[in-house]
Amino acid sequence: MNPAVEKFLGFLLAMAIFVVGGGAIYFLSHSEAPKTKVIHIDDEGEETLHAPEPIQFKSAPAEPSHTPQPLKIEAPNALQKPQSNDNRYPSNLPKNQVYFEVIEGGYAITQGDILMGQVPSDKKGIENGISQPKKTLLWPSNIIPYTITGEITNTQPIVEAIDYFNDNTSVRFVPAEEGDQSFLVFVAIENHCASHLGRTGGPQPVLISPKCGKTEVMHELMHALGFVHEHSRQDRDNYIDILWENIQPQFLFQFNKMPDQMVHNYSGSVFEFDSESIMLYPDNAFAKLQGQKTMRSKGRRAIHPSRDELSRVDKERLYYLYGR
Repeated sequence: MNPAVEKFLGFLLAMAIFVVGGGAIYFLSHSEAPKTKVIHIDDEGEETLHAPEPIQFKSAPAEPSHTPQPLKIEAPNALQKPQSNDNRYPSNLPKNQVYFEVIEGGYAITQGDILMGQVPSDKKGIENGISQPKKTLLWPSNIIPYTITGEITNTQPIVEAIDYFNDNTSVRFVPAEEGDQSFLVFVAIENHCASHLGRTGGPQPVLISPKCGKTEVMHELMHALGFVHEHSRQDRDNYIDILWENIQPQFLFQFNKMPDQMVHNYSGSVFEFDSESIMLYPDNAFAKLQGQKTMRSKGRRAIHPSRDELSRVDKERLYYLYGR
């Protein structure tokens, strides 16, 4: 890549991180920058960092940036052994909110691989919490620009995943150009594969570790296109049982249902539950013991998620949303 272009893309990505202060996280896109930082103390003595004043640029982005709601940090200490009031349990999670944990690099993720933002290194005490996310946005067309940072030494899984989408679906991933306002940025990380849900506006990271193969990259790209985990749909109880007693406690939150605002109001048979979707966990995911099941189908079709390819229904859904 041209050094000047790579430097420009790096600047845009650096401006697209979450900034944390006083118990709230805010997203700054490349079209916004903090002019002043105003901290208020409420009646209970807690600090709240208010959204920064936007700076107006001479040339505004071609499309408005999507600014998620602040993440409210309610559990800033290290994870503890689950208790009866643990927010990882669905029955105790506030309505329309998600539990998240902070991983390496200060990234906040929910359900193991859905990015919520990034916590700066000077806020190391924040390790988990809950947030109320805004509505997931789709991309405005089937053309999705992307770039790969130089820190990723093995690009083969990314290339194979992109080639698969370009050859088998209505979506077209294309190299980002300097004029692009919104695009994916594949970023190297040690242990995780993760992506934002849908389009956030501006450059948005897709975290790729050496453990991420073609299937994992495809799974994260589906998140980036707006798809949640199949087993976290609001209507999943009509199709599967979650065997909570068999799930390792630290992974319980990965089986929570996603809030309505993060799931599109789809209609039609193409959006009925797909037991072969690449967005579905295996039926023994995060089991306490070998041989145990953590999910069980209520129908005749066994839970059998696709690997190395999308299911037929995955492809039909992409055409429904991004077909041109």
